[in-house]
Amino acid sequence: MSNENIAWKYFFPSYLKIANIHSSPSLIHIQMVSETKSAVCPTCGKRSKKVHSTHLRNAQDLPVLDHGVVLNILAKRYFCSNIDCAETVFMEQYDQFMGRYSRYTNRCKDFITRLAIATDAETASKILTSLHIKASGDSLLRYVRSMGDALDLPRVTGIGVDDWALIIPRIGGSSANVMIYQ
Repeated sequence: MSNENIAWKYFFPSYLKIANIHSSPSLIHIQMVSETKSAVCPTCGKRSKKVHSTHLRNAQDLPVLDHGVVLNILAKRYFCSNIDCAETVFMEQYDQFMGRYSRYTNRCKDFITRLAIATDAETASKILTSLHIKASGDSLLRYVRSMGDALDLPRVTGIGVDDWALIIPRIGGSSANVMIYQ
């Protein structure tokens, strides 16, 4: 896959500079460096400019042209400038791009969560594997549960079981019908 023909910088926030791109038959590894000059402490809310160190953060993004995308971000750790703050060192956050401890970009997490809602967690996990995105069924269930009230699902008013289907296993059948009323 030719990386020169894709304008990668438009896919990512301006404060993350692309340092290098490596591709293999199924994956694209994008190495990025943070260009932030300061960050806000997540505990006390005070801005700091004093860099403590750097940390390599890995995240999955949506696939591009049947290639999985893995981001290797060299993120900065900052000293908190508030002497009363419980946190002395903190990692810079990319709130609009990815969550605090997330292994996925926000757009990727949104996609995999919606897929899990539309199908089921195990089926979604298998589909995601074919799209070069690693996500277990348990992780997908955790993401669906974390969405809570943000989900716009129809309200279920009742569940029924087809009683004829309960007789079928005795005659050699192996399925039952469950009806959900909305």
